[in-house]
Amino acid sequence: MEKNNSRPSFIFKKRPFKFTKKQNDILKCMFDERSKVIIIEGPAGTSKSYLSIYAALSEFSKNNIESILYLRTAVESASRSLGFLKGDLDEKFSVYKQVLEDKVEELVEEKDQKFLMNSSLLEALPINYIRGASWRNKFVTLDEAQNANLDELKTLMTRIGEGSKLVICGDKQQSDIKHSGLKSLKMIFNDEECRDRGIHFFQLTEEDVVRSEIVKFVVQKFQGYETGR
Repeated sequence: MEKNNSRPSFIFKKRPFKFTKKQNDILKCMFDERSKVIIIEGPAGTSKSYLSIYAALSEFSKNNIESILYLRTAVESASRSLGFLKGDLDEKFSVYKQVLEDKVEELVEEKDQKFLMNSSLLEALPINYIRGASWRNKFVTLDEAQNANLDELKTLMTRIGEGSKLVICGDKQQSDIKHSGLKSLKMIFNDEECRDRGIHFFQLTEEDVVRSEIVKFVVQKFQGYETGR
C-alpha cells in the first residue's frame, strides 16, 4: 500500500492501566500484518472496544491503513430498534457513535481529537448499512457483536478486501436478540486452519476485567449465578 505521508500525525495519551497478558496477546495479533480477522469474546470491562480502537488508531498513525470504520448493531436494550429514535441517520446513530468518540477522547491528546472525529478517514455506521461494500486498506471494528445475527456477521466478514483488518467484539452475556451469531463464530472459526488463514478467536474472562475491581466482582457474581441456574 502506498503510504500517505501528508496525513497529520497525532499523539496518544499514556494508557491509564496495564493490559493483562491475554490482552497484550490480542494487541500483538492485531498488529501482525498476517492477521485478517480477530474475534474477541468476553465479559464487560475486559477492554474489548478499547483494544480494537487503540490498535486501529495505532495502525492509522503508522500509515499501515488508510481509514477506520466503527460499526455497531442498531439494537438497544430490550431489543428496541434504531427506527424508534427520531431524526436522520446521523442523529439516530450518534448515540452509538458516542462509544467511539469516548475512546478517541480517552486515547488521544485533546488537540488531535477534533481532527480525528471530523475527518472522513474515521467513520461510524450501523452494521445494516454495509451490504455491497468492499473494504481495502481499512481497519474495521464491529462492537456489541452479540446483537448481530449470523447472516449479518456473514455479510460483515465477506466485505474484507486487500490490506484490511476486521475486529469483532462481543459479550454473549449481554445479547439483546434471541439468535445471536457470536456463539456460532466460535464454532466455525476457532481452529488451526482458520488461524493459518489469519482468523483468530480470543476468549477473555473475568480475570481480564480492568475497568475496576467492582466490575470484576459483579462479573464474577453474574457468572456464578448463570452457572448455578
